[in-house]
Amino acid sequence: MCYTAPMRSLVASILLAIWVLVSPLGALAEPAGPKGAARDVWSDSRPEDLSVQLVTFGIGDAIHQYFGHNAMVVLDRERGVEAMYNFGMFGFGPDMLPKYLQGKLDFWAAVTPVEETYARYIESNRAVRVLELNLEPERRMRLAHRLAYFVLPENRVYRYDHYRDNCSTKLRDLLDEALDGQLKAQNEIPARYTYRGHTARYTEHDPFTNLLLTLWMNDSMERPIRAYDQAFLPDELERLVAHAHYRTASGQDVPLVRTDYTLYEARRPKVPEAPSARWPAALGVGVLVGGVALALGRWLAGARASGKSPVVPRVLFASLHSMVGLVLGVPGLVAGLFVLTEWEVTHWNECLFFANPLAVLGFLLGPAVAFGSQRALGVLRFASFGLAAGTLLLIVLKLLPMFDQHTGLPLALYAPVNIGFAAAHALILRATAAAVAKAPPAASQVAAAS
Repeated sequence: MCYTAPMRSLVASILLAIWVLVSPLGALAEPAGPKGAARDVWSDSRPEDLSVQLVTFGIGDAIHQYFGHNAMVVLDRERGVEAMYNFGMFGFGPDMLPKYLQGKLDFWAAVTPVEETYARYIESNRAVRVLELNLEPERRMRLAHRLAYFVLPENRVYRYDHYRDNCSTKLRDLLDEALDGQLKAQNEIPARYTYRGHTARYTEHDPFTNLLLTLWMNDSMERPIRAYDQAFLPDELERLVAHAHYRTASGQDVPLVRTDYTLYEARRPKVPEAPSARWPAALGVGVLVGGVALALGRWLAGARASGKSPVVPRVLFASLHSMVGLVLGVPGLVAGLFVLTEWEVTHWNECLFFANPLAVLGFLLGPAVAFGSQRALGVLRFASFGLAAGTLLLIVLKLLPMFDQHTGLPLALYAPVNIGFAAAHALILRATAAAVAKAPPAASQVAAAS
């Protein structure tokens, strides 16, 4: 199939937005198994010789690097041995996306070379920050053994979850285990933002991706989470660890971090501390598109009512239908298809009231309408009325407490567009009916076909 440039761009954007959900932490990709050794390299080390570091890699330019990444480094300074433990390994392949959509995508842990990994991130202008953990020798040894355990072939693979089981949560939970649960216990307080809030602030510099992720995820993103939960983000895990303390075996209360330093400071804007309100801009775009649709509908209706040639307004109206069906309809189609998968974060999605597979019909049938097909126009009329009805129904249902999903951003864009197209079709339908009623019996069929 040959795609036009805009179509290729849209398809790429949607696939990349899906990839954000697959790999939000910008992990290193490996085509095959891990690089780690087949045994525990720390068996020959003494606890007092070990150093454990939490490394945080900043955000990058590519869409799957928007959330940053992290890893843990263990060093035996006496033996001159070091290893970086990375839980973000994945394999590219034709079955990657289908497995993800089925909720069956596997990631794995591996050992990666320390200096080479640092160089790779620095070359990509991504920050590299290091926290040296202030753990007792026995805890350092215990953590090192556990990290080595999880890169063994029989233990390395895990079922990936975007928010609850990723490269950052793996490190968080292993560190909490080494602290006998003290890290989690200190962070049972409410998080600063929900999962959606954190997702929004990391993607707001990319409005289209921000829109797609808001459109596709259901109200589970609004559920309250704890500070411990928000450490699914590498920056948040770094913040959590930097402020943590723990009680040693001797009863002393000590900070969890011994020292910290920045290996490389990236030259790029910082992630905003709070998500911004994006809906006013979306509403402005939606009103503009919906207004143009209504204006073209009135022009086409007026041409039919006066007996003038409706070719120009019909082609323009159909072209707008195609464009909107591509840009807004394809994401609606994807939202509908997500219901058929095992990815629970997309089920029972309120956005399906106004963005669903009906929205893509404009893209598919717009060319036929441009050439004068009344059947295609009738199908688009049905779809437009259905989308507008769903939009208005959701606005009413929002008065009920169970409809608590944050749909403000996509609704602000889709609502005026859906209502504008529905109003345009209503005007065209009324003008066509009036033209048929006024025309002589022999000419009525010609008026209806115009």
